Amino acid sequence: VYAVVAPVLFVGLGIFVFQSYALDAIEELNRHAQTDPLTGLLNRRAFDERLARALAAAQRYRRPLSVVIADIDHFKDINDTHGHASGDQVLAAFAQLLQEQSREVDTVARIGGEEFAILVPEVDAAGAAGYAERLRRAVEHMHGPEGICITASFGLADLVDARHDAALLLARADEALYVAKAGGRNRVSRCVRDSGLVGFIALNSATL
Repeated sequence: VYAVVAPVLFVGLGIFVFQSYALDAIEELNRHAQTDPLTGLLNRRAFDERLARALAAAQRYRRPLSVVIADIDHFKDINDTHGHASGDQVLAAFAQLLQEQSREVDTVARIGGEEFAILVPEVDAAGAAGYAERLRRAVEHMHGPEGICITASFGLADLVDARHDAALLLARADEALYVAKAGGRNRVSRCVRDSGLVGFIALNSATL
């Protein structure tokens, strides 16, 4: 009996070990597929998935939800003046600051180039504006490689501004970011929807 059972047990153990390695490998591949390799943050694809889930939960339980988009000011000049290696270090340092200044429930992602997005659940546009202003001030005080001074612009919107639509929520926050850039950079701008009309206002520390 032992002569029959032992090989079967051995084969079964081998299959179990193989499956464990395979599951670990699949998990690692999934992690890499969702992660920006330079900053270690989530990438755009993973952010969109998180946004869809957060939006569904916010709608179901009627809770606030905001998105903040951040963009490093004059990043091309940093690359041109200091080189791409320094530019990469600036991106990594900026990403780390955003992660450190965010709550555990927030989702921080690099969605392209020098642009980052932050999903802020349980916070409306007014609260997100204060949060974005704190980020803006923190960026002002950070120094990149070679003593590079950095500033960033921020645009934000919440579910009310976007009529509870994920794509529109991102679009509204991106439009608000454009207003912040056009207004001189190193500032926060938010989407405002009133009586069906959509507008954007650039904020300063005195209004927050």
